[in-house]
Amino acid sequence: MLGLKDVNVPNGGVAYGADNTQTNFAWAVYGGVAYDVNESVTLDLSYRYTDLGEAKSGKVTAYDGTSAYAGVDLGNITSHDLMLGMRWKLGHAPVPAPMPVAFK
Repeated sequence: MLGLKDVNVPNGGVAYGADNTQTNFAWAVYGGVAYDVNESVTLDLSYRYTDLGEAKSGKVTAYDGTSAYAGVDLGNITSHDLMLGMRWKLGHAPVPAPMPVAFK
């Protein structure tokens, strides 16, 4: 199975990279706040940082076999995400007030 396909349109070249199986430790940190606009609508503002580790291919070879090089190293793949959302609570019914208790 091919791990990477490199298409160089301006130069008319196509190459494939061998699989490079490597295990990385991926991790993420999330945080955010929510604000109840009313009983049925909530606005969310959140942040997420994700680190997927390092990605690279194996040896890359041209389909016609004329050239080869060590591979493609994409480095450490990370992402910073800022998200704004809205939640609408369907079928939301207000909570009735508790019944007063009379003591005799």
